Amino acid sequence: MANNKQTDNHVENVENVKNAIESGSELSQSEILNAYLANHAVEHYCAALNENEDEISAVLTECKKEEGIYWLYTQPAIDGTKADGTPLPTREEWENLNTEAVRVDNLAGKQWYKRPFVIGDARGVKSVVNAFARYQDAKDGAKKKVANMAEGGLTAFATMTKEEKAAYIAKLQALLGE
Repeated sequence: MANNKQTDNHVENVENVKNAIESGSELSQSEILNAYLANHAVEHYCAALNENEDEISAVLTECKKEEGIYWLYTQPAIDGTKADGTPLPTREEWENLNTEAVRVDNLAGKQWYKRPFVIGDARGVKSVVNAFARYQDAKDGAKKKVANMAEGGLTAFATMTKEEKAAYIAKLQALLGE
């Protein structure tokens, strides 16, 4: 894929221009069209969906890996079976197929990754923005789930006998290394 560059809320298709200059050739109509779409991706996304360009640019800045490449957050379905009974890939299989993906967080038992992604048009902006929002929602949801589990643990602890509480505290101390 062509390398893109984010400047002033626009993504520039640098690689196509660079290749054309080096080869002394003109860009094809398809290359010109692709460069135009990439250059105006944020503008088109915001105009189409009535979004604030500053907010979208801030999300893209947060997701920026390097010039022209963004992190696309994903939580793939792994280590289980599909509804039809066929197995999903294991974590290792998925990681071998997605060698550029980086582990980010394990949230409430679900592994999140980020992988490099080049924005080519407004749909690419949508992919990056929506994936980042899902990741942020998952982080918030995981905090709530852990808080609920802790509250449930306190409730369960309150119902234990003195002996059960002592045994439970001993287990916790062993986990903490005390």
